Amino acid sequence: MFKKVLIIIFILIVSLGGFFGFSLLKESRNRGVLKAKVYPPETVLEINGKSYYNDFGYFKIGLKPGHYLATFSLTDYCSLEKEINIEAGKTLDLDQVYLLPKKVKSEVLIGDKEINRFFLISSGNRLIYINNSGSWSVFDRNSKQEEKDFFKNKSLPESPPDFSYKKALVNFGKNNWQIIFIPKSLISSPISLTNDFKKVLSQSEFKEKQTSLNILQAEFPSQNEESDKIIIRTEDAIYLFDFLNDEIERLYQGKSSLFVNSGNNIYFIEESGVFSQISLAGKRTIENSLFSFNPQDLSKIKIIKGEKSKNFIVIDSTGKAYYLNFEKREDLPVLIAEGIEDGSFSFDEEKILLAGKGFVEVFGLKEKIKISEKLDFENSPCWFLDNNHMIFLQQDSLYAYDFASRKSFFIAKGVKNNDFFYDSSVNYIFYLSDDGIIKLSL
Repeated sequence: MFKKVLIIIFILIVSLGGFFGFSLLKESRNRGVLKAKVYPPETVLEINGKSYYNDFGYFKIGLKPGHYLATFSLTDYCSLEKEINIEAGKTLDLDQVYLLPKKVKSEVLIGDKEINRFFLISSGNRLIYINNSGSWSVFDRNSKQEEKDFFKNKSLPESPPDFSYKKALVNFGKNNWQIIFIPKSLISSPISLTNDFKKVLSQSEFKEKQTSLNILQAEFPSQNEESDKIIIRTEDAIYLFDFLNDEIERLYQGKSSLFVNSGNNIYFIEESGVFSQISLAGKRTIENSLFSFNPQDLSKIKIIKGEKSKNFIVIDSTGKAYYLNFEKREDLPVLIAEGIEDGSFSFDEEKILLAGKGFVEVFGLKEKIKISEKLDFENSPCWFLDNNHMIFLQQDSLYAYDFASRKSFFIAKGVKNNDFFYDSSVNYIFYLSDDGIIKLSL
């Protein structure tokens, strides 16, 4: 009798367990999942009055299907609200969620009120700055050491210098290009690239009556920072010039747009409007796209390349912006916006930030969705933190903008000469103030 009772109880327990297990399984299948990684990790997530938090800042929450308001908050940080839609059996991944501090940490990195311009060399973790008298100095962010007055020129660079590890290539205007060595102990005097190039080209087989000796663009090959070669674009050709051995090679003959220098390749638009690639390694082969851009004014065409891929933004002389994947040369470029002056890829290269007069647009390459926002800024905005934020300058103040909430957040005031840089590798912002160069950290 006792055995029969035990068997009946066991059967009841198994039946109830199966029933509840089935019910839980059915309920779980009818639920969705919200995932998010938050910064700072102490951030609290609140959904429908219920709070979630952990020490790692990683959330994986099961929710019933429906619309929710997710609020991320933390003391001394700006709260962030996101409207979310949960679907049964699906995971909504918000990826990284950043809260911006109400007050950014500020540090005077170089206290010098006479600084006029500065440039960031990310690869070498250094800053180059120029004071009002034209004296150049270098500051190492790792060692905190400075070498002052390694070069002097009363003229400011006409465009941002191109840096390799121990050299700077500077255009002082009116075809006055110089190679400056850092530190000065390497070679005490700069080399006139203009004079050396004119001399070698005039004596080469490429010199004809109408050959231009005017340098429009010059850059070190990006693949080898120790290289003594320089890529030079003139009005009628592109050359590879070895300034130490006085050797020159013509890579392309004809007018062209500004080239983009990446890896062992350069990319540019030919006079015909064709997008071309030239390899600097081995044989100098040219690959062409099957599409012709508008070559109305080659000097106004901009090419922006993704760092991790052969994704390109091409902005033609009329302000039309195209997306081009050069891996698939048979695909036609996609017209993504008009009235554009500048653009850039997000850090994961899944979105494109485009800037026109008084507005910005974000184009998502995966979802093919475009977000437009009217915004006043002094110079082109740049990506910040992830593919949902940017920073921009308005008058003399820096702001961060969150595309998800469409809100601006004040960062700093007193930016001098519109001079600021963002180093994404360490999440630092550097800007020029009346007190010198300031470092901001989140």
